[in-house]
Amino acid sequence: MNTFDVAVFDFFHSIANPFLTYSFYTATWFFNAIPATFLFLLASFFICMWGTRKSLTEFWGAIGFSYALVWAIKVWVNFPRPELGIITAFGPSFPSAHTALATTFFFFFLRFMRHEKNIFRRWVHILFCVLSPVVVGMSRLYLGVHWFSDVLAGFTIGVLALIVSDYIWKKFHTHVFSLD
Repeated sequence: MNTFDVAVFDFFHSIANPFLTYSFYTATWFFNAIPATFLFLLASFFICMWGTRKSLTEFWGAIGFSYALVWAIKVWVNFPRPELGIITAFGPSFPSAHTALATTFFFFFLRFMRHEKNIFRRWVHILFCVLSPVVVGMSRLYLGVHWFSDVLAGFTIGVLALIVSDYIWKKFHTHVFSLD
């Protein structure tokens, strides 16, 4: 932790109120283990309906890679969480798994609206998919269970998981289907 991490922690601690606590707790709840599993399964259902098997494979590959990378780093770094948070979280602090998974999840769905003709719908979708992981990251800061550097690393891992998943799929797809 550095002085910027402490300053961000102190700022969120200073603005605490019941409305923000309820709002940020709700935002972070969706990426707790059980709700996130149901959210990912529901998303998988819609990907199957509107997407392709490739999309579903890439989705689960990105989510799995994001999760595995977060926990490998958590175990390796083993950095303590902030004290005096609004809620209690367990395990090492760095990086934020909630933020990484939210980033992977929502950024994955950015690609589904790229062909949308209705500009208003497209921009609403883009804003929702970009702002949602930001809100989840802020919720982790507000609730006092992560440092700013944890959340920043979570965003980075979420984006990296999508890049790696896309790269691996393209390599696999090119290799397998180039034999025709």
